[in-house]
Amino acid sequence: MKKNIISTIIICLLAFIANSQIRFLPTIKVDFEKTTSVRQLMKDMEEGNSWFEQNKDRYPVSLINYYEFTGDTSHSIYKPGKKFL
Repeated sequence: MKKNIISTIIICLLAFIANSQIRFLPTIKVDFEKTTSVRQLMKDMEEGNSWFEQNKDRYPVSLINYYEFTGDTSHSIYKPGKKFL
């Protein structure tokens, strides 16, 4: 009798665990931005060169790029996004 009850409880727990792992989002859309420090990037590329010091005011401090990721159960798309104001 105890073995039947314990076996039933174990089967129910395993079924619950297996069922909880099946849940996926059918579709997803993520919009995000990436900020790049342009002056630091140029400084790292031209290290030890006085050319950067002379022209650093011509470059913006940072550059923001927007991207969009869209996916579902069969495919995913990663592309440049629209600029947000």
